[in-house]
Amino acid sequence: MREKPIVVATCDAAMPVRLDIIREVLGDAAEVRSYPLPYQFSAQQAKRISADLKDAAALLIRTGNLTAAVLEQLPNLRCAVAHGTGYDQIDVRTATQRQVWVSHVPTGNVQDVAEFALAQILNLLRHIPAAQETLRHQGTWDGARQVGRRLADCTVGILGYGHTGRRVAAACRALGAEVLVSRRQTGREANDGVQFVTRHDLFERADILSIHIPLNNLTRGLINADVLAKMKRGACLVNTARGGIIDQTALTQALQSGHLAGAALDVFDPEPPDFNHPLFSMPQVWITPHMAGSTDACLRDIARTAAEDIGRVLAGQSPRYPVNKIDIIPTIH
Repeated sequence: MREKPIVVATCDAAMPVRLDIIREVLGDAAEVRSYPLPYQFSAQQAKRISADLKDAAALLIRTGNLTAAVLEQLPNLRCAVAHGTGYDQIDVRTATQRQVWVSHVPTGNVQDVAEFALAQILNLLRHIPAAQETLRHQGTWDGARQVGRRLADCTVGILGYGHTGRRVAAACRALGAEVLVSRRQTGREANDGVQFVTRHDLFERADILSIHIPLNNLTRGLINADVLAKMKRGACLVNTARGGIIDQTALTQALQSGHLAGAALDVFDPEPPDFNHPLFSMPQVWITPHMAGSTDACLRDIARTAAEDIGRVLAGQSPRYPVNKIDIIPTIH
C-alpha cells in the first residue's frame, strides 16, 4: 500500500496554523505535519531544511522563506501555498521551473487586516497608545490627555485597491473621511464613493497613507525618500502589507525631520527585525509584530481554504487560487 502524501505547515507557537482544520479537510488523503521554517538561514542550514522537508508533497508557508536553494532539493513537492494574501516568501520562479504549483488565500485575512489598519489610523490620529503609556508610566491624568485629529477632517490615501484596500476605504468613508485611491489596474470604476487619482496625487494629498499592495520587484522600496518628500508635512503612514515596500532609512529620516508626524508599521524588513533600529525608539512610531491577520477567525478561514487547494492539487487538479501556471498537473494516488 502506497504511503499517504505528506503535507507540512511551516509554523511555530508565535505564528500558529490550524492544523486540526487542515486534517479535517484532507481527511485520510494526507498526513499533516508542522515544521518551524526560519526566515533567514545559511547554505548549510538550507541543506538540513531540505533534508527535513524532502518527503513533503505540499507545503503551507506561514513562517520562513521557501527559497530556491530549498525548493531545488524537494523532489516530491507538488504545491506550496502561502498562508494569506502575500506570497513573497515563496520563490515562485523556481517553483514554476520545477513544476510546483504556488497558490495563496486572497481573501482569508481581508477583514482582519482592514480592521487592524483602521485601528492604527485611529491610534495615529488620536494618540491612544501614547496616552496609555503616559498614564501607566508617569501616573498623571491630565498630563496624559492628548489633542488629536478627527478622521472625518482627513484625506486618507489607499495605495492598492484590492480586497483589503477596498475594505479600509469603505470603513474610512463610513466615518466621514475623504478617500483617495491609487491602483495599478485601470478599467470601469465601481461607484464606491472614492476618488481615483494618480500615485503622484495620492502621495501629495493624503493626510494618512495606508499601504495595501503586494511586495514584488516593482514595489520593493517604492516608498522611498522622493515619495516621502512629496507627502504633506504632518502626514502619517500605515503599513500592514510588507516591510520591504518602504525604504526604512528614508522613513526614519522623514520622521526625525518632522516631515511625517507618525507611522504605524505591522511589518518590517527583515523579520524578525533589528530591535536596535532607530524606528523602535521613536515615540511617534507604533510597531507591531506582523499581527494584523492574527485572529481566530482568520486562522480558521485560511487553513480551510489552503487545505482545499492542497487537496485539489493532490487529486490532480489545479488549485483554485494559483499565482503561477505550470504545464503538468501531478497526480498523487
